[in-house]
Amino acid sequence: WWWRFAFAVFARLVIPLVGGLISGSPKAYQYLTRSVLSFPCGDEFCAALKQAGFPATSSSGLSGGIVYLYTARKK
Repeated sequence: WWWRFAFAVFARLVIPLVGGLISGSPKAYQYLTRSVLSFPCGDEFCAALKQAGFPATSSSGLSGGIVYLYTARKK
């Protein structure tokens, strides 16, 4: 849980700051951060894949749950 918390703090503070300094548009990076943090993860995304017609799905949390690897097969 603490990796996810650390990433959330990093994503909300550092990414918009650095991205804004480089690009001149911190709002674009605030949007990117909100989008990334609101993406469904784990079982929630697997359920969405199943609903979209992929009955065989799995997920593996990597880096303490910051990153997920998904596999989906359509039969």
